[in-house]
Amino acid sequence: MLLVNRLVALGIQETALVKGDWKIVSAGDVPAPENPEGEIPFLKFDTDGRFYGYAGCNRIAGSYILSGMKLTLDGLLSTKMACRDMRLEDALLQALPHVRSYAVDKGVLILKGPDGKVLVKLTDEGTAR
Repeated sequence: MLLVNRLVALGIQETALVKGDWKIVSAGDVPAPENPEGEIPFLKFDTDGRFYGYAGCNRIAGSYILSGMKLTLDGLLSTKMACRDMRLEDALLQALPHVRSYAVDKGVLILKGPDGKVLVKLTDEGTAR
């Protein structure tokens, strides 16, 4: 029974990851702007193993591999516009290649590094779900 519950929980976690947009709260110790000008920074994970989003200035995209609670992001691409404040974007682009796992709890998505350290925090609040 415990194994069945764990497998069901993993399925719910995987479904939560690919369901809608995730608003970026922070990357490393850099918080997202409270009132960003224009579009809100976000990530979206599709069911076909691709992700895309907006990092605060540029569009980003890549692929991901999901296995249980393990998550690897690969092939990160970004447009190359320059903006006034690139702190969040720089931190996000530095963090994403190091993501190795994730957790979803009460509408919060945490992307973690190989040592379990929180690299990126996202929320489903204020996004189209």
